[in-house]
Amino acid sequence: MLAILLEEYEAQLYTFGTPDPVDAILFRMEQQGLSARDLMPFLGSEKMVANVLSRKEPLTLEMIRALHVGLGLSANILIREYSATPT
Repeated sequence: MLAILLEEYEAQLYTFGTPDPVDAILFRMEQQGLSARDLMPFLGSEKMVANVLSRKEPLTLEMIRALHVGLGLSANILIREYSATPT
């Protein structure tokens, strides 16, 4: 009974939402010690990397596929909507 109460308490106290795609990328970069330049094979030019990480450009399907395969990020997270203002 105590275990059930503890699980319910923790579930209420420590609920984590699903991150948006950019937050997931930034977290994976931190985990793996990657720099923005390391994302160039997945996102393209240095400018595009900067624009995606600053949410100025949305991820394209090609980028999502590359990040999924190259960094092992969940495609379900990468396809989520997030606020990005195309330039």
